[in-house]
Amino acid sequence: MAGKDAYKPGLDRISNLLGTVGNPQDAFPSVHIGGTNGKGSTASMVAAIATSSGLRTGLHTSPHLIELSERMRVDGVAPPATWIAHTVERISEEITRSEASFFEATFAMSLLYFQEMEVDLAVIEVGLGGRFDATNILTPVLCIITQIGLDHQEILGDTVEKISREKAGIIKPETPVLTNVTHESALACIQSAATDRSAPLHTLGEEVEIQSGIEGSVTFKTPLGTYENLHLELNGVHQQSNAAMAVRAIELLPTLVDISQDAVDQGLSNVSRLSGLRARSEKIWSDPLIVVDVAHNSEAMVAALNAVEHAYGPVDRVFMGLMLDKDVSQFARVLVSKNIPITTLVIDSERAFDPDILGSILHGLGARFDGAESDVFIALDEYVQSASNNENALLLGSHLIAAEALKWADALNSDH
Repeated sequence: MAGKDAYKPGLDRISNLLGTVGNPQDAFPSVHIGGTNGKGSTASMVAAIATSSGLRTGLHTSPHLIELSERMRVDGVAPPATWIAHTVERISEEITRSEASFFEATFAMSLLYFQEMEVDLAVIEVGLGGRFDATNILTPVLCIITQIGLDHQEILGDTVEKISREKAGIIKPETPVLTNVTHESALACIQSAATDRSAPLHTLGEEVEIQSGIEGSVTFKTPLGTYENLHLELNGVHQQSNAAMAVRAIELLPTLVDISQDAVDQGLSNVSRLSGLRARSEKIWSDPLIVVDVAHNSEAMVAALNAVEHAYGPVDRVFMGLMLDKDVSQFARVLVSKNIPITTLVIDSERAFDPDILGSILHGLGARFDGAESDVFIALDEYVQSASNNENALLLGSHLIAAEALKWADALNSDH
């Protein structure tokens, strides 16, 4: 069960479950990160900088791409399979008794792992929404809200304002809030929630100056200092904003870390290794170029396309699959404007578009539909064999598709 049918809002179940296993969330300070786009990247960059600053740092994200253990990492390293199996067995009765969802159970396991590993800080990404998300059981030292857009409308509401109110539900009394939201009405919702809870609000646009430098470097000027000529591992202008959020977030942590230029530079240039992050404009093949991204709404797709164009040149093909709850017209509008041929892919979920039907809809909306494939492995194999070495492809639309692409690349790389 997944999607809306699997979404079980409310904090009673997670409260009961955590209570029976010793409330591990109280064993360490935490940063809580919500938003529509950028929260996974921002969370990973916060964790990477914290790790490079000398803190043992836990990072909880979702969904996982290949292994469940990806959801709970300490300094970028996931727990061994034996720990997962033992912990599931150890708390299975408590999970059943509390009627916890899969997400709630895995979140509880993350907290238990962080407690056992004696982390100095945990960075926790919201699963869905905010107000009723299981992660909102936390009492964090800092809340972060990244860019907000129209996604999961069947659950969170059909306007930016409704969605923003759900996201702003993570704001806690007298706890600092950092946001890079620029949408006027969305920001107004966040400001209102912060005021109601006497929470100091920090906005990126007012507090951090971002300056692009030579050879793709970037400089951040913050209220506490200047971080010069940083090299970001993650491509795209949108990642500059996410990185600036991460730097400012570390500055706002109460006496937890002594931030330095070197720690920031090391963290932002080694995000994948220090946090375990994957599939954010990740190059998985060189000739022809194939980049994979978990982008699953139109705003994220634009960011991914721009990131590839900036780093490698124009995108010559898009491989994509979508869930049934997505607004295909928004994706089509972008693809029509870019005039990029599209190959649609199957997603192994009953909630996903059939690739032929998705292709037909895109074609009807004026996009260059170039065929459907029932298997990611076959689609990428055929592309590598037929494309010229100077072509660039981007694969996106779902974590499930991204996972298949990573498996394809990992299998081929292991053979070399």
